[in-house]
Amino acid sequence: LSQWLRGSSLRGLSGMPTERDLSPKSSLKLLRPLLYFSKKEILEYAREKKILFIEDEIDHILMLKTRFEAMGYVFFYATDGEEGFKIACDEKPDVILLDIIMPKMNGYEVCYSLKRNEETKNIPIIIVTASGAKKLEQKCIEIGANEIIHKPYDSSYLIERIAFHLKG
Repeated sequence: LSQWLRGSSLRGLSGMPTERDLSPKSSLKLLRPLLYFSKKEILEYAREKKILFIEDEIDHILMLKTRFEAMGYVFFYATDGEEGFKIACDEKPDVILLDIIMPKMNGYEVCYSLKRNEETKNIPIIIVTASGAKKLEQKCIEIGANEIIHKPYDSSYLIERIAFHLKG
């Protein structure tokens, strides 16, 4: 993997520098190691890996579906939380992208249920939300989300974060 600030005293998860380390003004955030993957590394992590995107905005789904499938991911999606929970249990994706505000079952309920299910509890869940409320972020942490990414986001950043979670 690409080098990351060797010798720095700033360290977060697994000894890697994080956004919180580098930004004293940061609000409550999950610690996000700053890794930089090469395109080759990202494609290597993508090969035949399953992504489930639970999102109620179909335009957003189709945009990511095209990009992820072109990279070699197997892409599943659901437009409501109830359907997303069922697909997650049936398909056991390698990573889940999850919106919060959705019909039938909201993202909190989906995340909470998946993290308490023996078969899905270890699947990384990345919350993808337009809300920047600190209360929302705290709740996501408490229910077991692995990371929060705020909309709008750079798709390259999202791809890199997925590669990080797939790397384990």
